[in-house]
Parts: sequence; C-alpha cells; structure tokens
Amino acid sequence: MRRPCTLLAFAGTLALAACGTDSTAPLAPERLPAVFAQAPGATTVVTEEDVARQPENTPPTRSWVLYTRNAGNAAFVPGPGTPPLGVGSFQMQTPTGSDKVFLFNYDHLGTRLADVDGLGYATYRFAGGTTFQVPSINLEIDYNGPNVAGGFATLVFEPVYNTGQGAVQPGTWQSWDAYAGGSAVWWSSKPINGVCAFSCFVPWSTIVANNPDAV
Repeated sequence: MRRPCTLLAFAGTLALAACGTDSTAPLAPERLPAVFAQAPGATTVVTEEDVARQPENTPPTRSWVLYTRNAGNAAFVPGPGTPPLGVGSFQMQTPTGSDKVFLFNYDHLGTRLADVDGLGYATYRFAGGTTFQVPSINLEIDYNGPNVAGGFATLVFEPVYNTGQGAVQPGTWQSWDAYAGGSAVWWSSKPINGVCAFSCFVPWSTIVANNPDAV
C-alpha cells in the first residue's frame, strides 16, 4: 500500500546555516501557495491561512504548524524562479546558527514506516548560505510502536549525506529523493533498534527492517 509522507518544496536553508534574502518582495503572501505532492497525481495546495504559527513546544492546533526559534522566520513567496510544483514556495530564513524554522504536518500520524514507499522534496538555496546545507526532513516516530511505552525519536534526512544525489548547488531548484527505493540515507536523534544516535547514517530500509512496529 502506498502511504507516502508529505513531499515538501522549500526555499531557503536549513536551520544552523546562514541564509540569503530573496530579492523579490512577497506579493500578498497569505494567498501565495506552496504545493505539496502526497501521491502520484495528487497535490495539496497550502497557503498561509492553512498554517498555525505557534510558539515552540506548544501542542499543534492545526494539521500544518510553523514553529520558529529566535530570529528564524518563514513566509510563502512567489518563485524563486520556477518551483517544481506550482508557482510559489515556502521560504525559510535562519540568519544565525541558533535560529531555527520548523514546518510540521500532522496528517500522517500513526502511519507505519513500513507502509511508506515514497518521500521527497525540493529546495532552493540562495547564494551566501552554508554551501552544503539545505532544509531537511524530520520525522517524529515511535520506534517500538503505539502499544509499548516510550520509543520517541526523530529520523532526519539531509541531502549532504546522500552524496549519490549530487552536491547542493546555489541558485537552482534541486529535488531530493528521501526514499529512493529504501536506499536513501537517514540518521536518528536517539538510539533505536539497529541505529545509534546522531552518527549512524543508514539506509531507510535498515531502519524499517530493525523497527517493524515503528509509526
């Protein structure tokens, strides 16, 4: 069964990296959409009105929630250039290493990792940012399943560790396959079955095989 998580199209840089500024001023950003593909032939248009902007570490009040830290900021903007989906994108700005931007989607709570067979997104890095960093995908999981206490961890996909997909380039849209038939490389924020914390970079298939009950 195909149960892909949301595919994200971002413009900006990952938190912990400096970010350039789009020279195009946003035009009515509350109406500018970012288009998120969820399955072949299906897309979801997300606008500012769909997103709850909340303080960090507060319970979500909508399916889409934006959390920021310090000077981190984000907005829906036109372009830049020609986004892979639609006409707009979600621009993230993190001026310093302590600034962060998190855009969460909660539509896939309870989905088994074993049922995910498609996951990806596109990024655009402006000149002036950290050369190898762009936004990442973070998946909050319960690695031992809902029927066992504990088990929280965050799985992280970063293009920099997926060298087979090419180096990060400034001034252009790049698409990243975070599934790649199960071969995409991820890491975990906490020790989980078969994977150490932070420094074990392993294929998605390894995570699923060692954590069959993960959701």
